[in-house]
Amino acid sequence: MRGPGKRSLLRRLFGLAVLLAVLGGLGTLAIVGFMEGRQEAAVESERGEPIKPPLRVKLPPRGEPVVTIDADARHAIGLETIVPRPAPYQEQLRAFGTVLDLAKLTTLNTDYVEAVSQLRTAEAKLTASRPAYERARDLYKKNIGNLVQVQATEAALVGDKAAVEAAKSKVRTLAATAIQEWGPVIGRALVNGADLVNRLIERREFLLQITIPPGKAIDPPPTAAVEVP
Repeated sequence: MRGPGKRSLLRRLFGLAVLLAVLGGLGTLAIVGFMEGRQEAAVESERGEPIKPPLRVKLPPRGEPVVTIDADARHAIGLETIVPRPAPYQEQLRAFGTVLDLAKLTTLNTDYVEAVSQLRTAEAKLTASRPAYERARDLYKKNIGNLVQVQATEAALVGDKAAVEAAKSKVRTLAATAIQEWGPVIGRALVNGADLVNRLIERREFLLQITIPPGKAIDPPPTAAVEVP
């Protein structure tokens, strides 16, 4: 075939080839778009699903549940494991207490201070009367003094000795009373003139009487904590 017919056939074949190329390109684009759409749909589906945390709790058939935490989780929450150290057991006991009235302690302290003052006064008088008697006695022996003066100084000496003994007895009685009524700590503090008694009398500190419930017994602790509502 020659001439115009051949050129027409060539144009038709070229047009058909172009058409097939265009259709092939469109098909390829459609397939690629379809595949990308499926991938995006799969990603969106995975994002939409809730994140499942790792299983940390195991429930054995017998016994308590077991919780397993890895190193990263322990570091994130600041969890540390230590070995407990043994410590002495601190016994606790609920009891009732009252604040004691210290009027008797105040009176006893005043009486004791007064008794000590009387003892010192009596001892001072005895210190003066003894040499006076000895001087009058020596003068009488030398026929310089008289018997009346000796007897007077002797009577004063005997009276001062009696006053000293009476003052000592009163001081001992009050000291024993303080220890018996207020215990060795407060009693000896009163006898020794310690500041503890002054702090109690001036209500800078308070004295509590604790009543232990029936059937309970504890050793007196060196220190104790008291709750005051």
